[in-house]
Amino acid sequence: MKLYHATKKENEDNILNNGLVATEGMQNDLDEIGVYGFDNLSDALNFGIDQGWENEFDVFSFDVNDAEKDPEYDDGAYVVHHNVSDVELVENNW
Repeated sequence: MKLYHATKKENEDNILNNGLVATEGMQNDLDEIGVYGFDNLSDALNFGIDQGWENEFDVFSFDVNDAEKDPEYDDGAYVVHHNVSDVELVENNW
């Protein structure tokens, strides 16, 4: 499954060098550790805009086969419970 992860522009170099590192969700009451992503680019872009990052965010894609639905969202959002080293920068809004 291909997922799209939006993040602040300031994280770009670190992600390109180290991949996506599993962390606690931003608003997650479950204290779940993971890498969060959407199943389409449009939702990832909207997430970055909704966070107020405007033109200061990137979107990375990655492929996984063990994604679980993110309980914070109704549909299209997923979490994997491990780091992801193979990522591709697909959108940089700056």
